Amino acid sequence: MNRTILIVFCLMCIVGTASAAISVSSVSVSPSGTLTPGTHVTTSYTVDSSGVFPSGDDLQFYTDLDNPKWTYAIIVSGLENPRPAMSGRTLTITGFELSYSPSTVIAVRATLEGDVPAVTQTGDKTIVRIQEIDSNGRSITSTQFSKTAVVNNGQVNPTTIATTIPTTIPTTISTTMATTSVTQTTTTPFRLTGHASSYMSRNPLEDLTSGASVAATYRVEYSEVFPSSHDLKYYTDLNNPQWTYTVIENGISNPVRTSSMKSMSIPGFELAYPPSVKIILNVQVQGIAPMVSQPTSISVMRVSEIDNQGVSLLEANNDAMVRSLANTPITSAPTLSITPMTTTGSVTPTPHQTNSVTILPTTKKTNTTPTKSVNQLLEEQNKKIEEQNKLIAEQNKKIAEQSGLLDQIIQMFKGLFGQS
Repeated sequence: MNRTILIVFCLMCIVGTASAAISVSSVSVSPSGTLTPGTHVTTSYTVDSSGVFPSGDDLQFYTDLDNPKWTYAIIVSGLENPRPAMSGRTLTITGFELSYSPSTVIAVRATLEGDVPAVTQTGDKTIVRIQEIDSNGRSITSTQFSKTAVVNNGQVNPTTIATTIPTTIPTTISTTMATTSVTQTTTTPFRLTGHASSYMSRNPLEDLTSGASVAATYRVEYSEVFPSSHDLKYYTDLNNPQWTYTVIENGISNPVRTSSMKSMSIPGFELAYPPSVKIILNVQVQGIAPMVSQPTSISVMRVSEIDNQGVSLLEANNDAMVRSLANTPITSAPTLSITPMTTTGSVTPTPHQTNSVTILPTTKKTNTTPTKSVNQLLEEQNKKIEEQNKLIAEQNKKIAEQSGLLDQIIQMFKGLFGQS
């Protein structure tokens, strides 16, 4: 009799300590392949449990991603029971929630979102690790599953891209647009991130004079997905700056955006598109070289990439030396040339015709008229600058109005042809 009781007791212990077998299926990670810091990643998967899951064990998920957000549901015999979203690198589901009778089919369907962390060198990071933890807090090795990805630290060498800078707004609808034309000069190649080739240009290229009109252009073509959590920040030391920028998707231009502040930001979500979409960003700034009493170096255009922690990752400058009027020959007011432009039925950016912003030296007469003081010359120059700024502001207003009209025409044609 005692022997029979002992056998029954041993069998009960064996059954009580048996662990359910878990398997992981339907795993997907987007984007796939090598990742860069700051990239937003989404992964989903399903964990199936066969047998009775021990009520004293836990099902544990872990990730190396920053800002992780977990959403999951426990599926009991085909009925889905969503659970509240959770944050943190580790998510634990207690065995009590998963322990059902042997005839009940149990599964967990989960989705994880997060940002790729910063790294000092290229290496593997865990996207998600799944394992069962026993009642003593130890990992059951046979249940472990891990999905990793290579993270690149983003260090690349600059590449020179020689091309003509398009400054018009491409469209499939024929329209006429007036643009302020400037002569393009030598470009400065640089690369902000490992997935962008870009360059700047400035006119004029030589040293500047206080009160002179200056224009700079920045263009970038993206070959990979720009991190949606990052921003591009622009700054200029020019007075009365006028910024314009547009994002071109597969040759189709979005409406032109404008700003009149010294600092301007472009959020990453405006540039984050799938790899299949070709993205081009055109940025221009026009302004007036500031008044200085001695030669001073200024930033005509500075652009930097800011991560989701507010840290500047990489930066590029287009600097110029500004000299005071007292140390340079007196020049006539800059001539602003406006060239009407027609674009017809093309999705390819067309480089516009250029009319130089010309500064002509005046002939200095001697012994015929009284010499003007520096203050008088500065006052006259300021008046001319104000007149020029008014012309620029009117021109920008016309461009904005025409861009709005163009957008309405495009939307109308999309509606006629049933496009959303």
